[in-house]
Amino acid sequence: MAGRREDSLDATMPMPAQVESTLPVLSPDDEQAASVFWPVDLDAHGATDPGLVRPRNEDQFLIAELDRQLLIRESSVESTAPTRWRTRRQAALLAVADGMGGHAGGGMASQVVLDALAGYLLHRLPWAGELGEEGMASADHQARSALVACQERLTEVADRKGMLGGKPGTTLTAAYVAWPQLLILHVGDSRLYLMRAGTLTQLTTDHTVFTSPDRSDKRDESSPMRHVLSNAIVSGPEQAFGEVRRLELDARDQLLLCSDGLTEHVSDVEIARVLEDHASVATACDELIELARDGGGSDNITAVVARFIQRA
Repeated sequence: MAGRREDSLDATMPMPAQVESTLPVLSPDDEQAASVFWPVDLDAHGATDPGLVRPRNEDQFLIAELDRQLLIRESSVESTAPTRWRTRRQAALLAVADGMGGHAGGGMASQVVLDALAGYLLHRLPWAGELGEEGMASADHQARSALVACQERLTEVADRKGMLGGKPGTTLTAAYVAWPQLLILHVGDSRLYLMRAGTLTQLTTDHTVFTSPDRSDKRDESSPMRHVLSNAIVSGPEQAFGEVRRLELDARDQLLLCSDGLTEHVSDVEIARVLEDHASVATACDELIELARDGGGSDNITAVVARFIQRA
């Protein structure tokens, strides 16, 4: 198909009169092309910093988009479409992992678990654009299966590296967005916040020994053992408990995923102010990390900020 472009399709080209107009894939019109897009734009950025005390950074983050593609290798059909058709942003994945285990075990664990999660979504999660009730129920099950896959992969890698004895492990907080649905998979004490209409809400529970019993979403900040985890993805036979939650997002919502190195030193009030004040997600991440460093920087610090902006 000489003369056909090989790039992704983000906008359709004018259709020559001789091209059959009833072919929705090979000759899409503007309305059909628009239907593959989310009604919002996603603006997301992540940053991580070792802090001022830890010798290495064992935090990791991931921002990814899942797309569907059609590659036309050869055809006799005349068409205005490029040979590679890409429907943009079927879903998005945001994730933060805070490793633990020492001697580089925590850094290995957080890397392996994020890689395993991305691999599970890529190879095993069914394609879904707008997930209905049945699709989201299946996604709940898939999220728990993904957690098992992450733990099995971590155990396999730790065993191969001779690290099983040190029990390397990691927290995992992941947000899977198939607009407007948000599916949350959470293990440990990293956090996911929702900023909506000026109000900041913590969507995850801190899985720690000293979580306050009367407020399940908050740690007892006065406890000297407030960082002791009651739940984590750890190499070995122990199975982590996956907190799975879902809700519907609105345009102009913001999400913040962060490790406890941020929330140890930056209050919810300060977080809300930063998310409201900054027009750029990159500068919001930078200020959050700087505030955590100014507050002591006692742990690794990671922040991922995502905004959903209504299309004009």
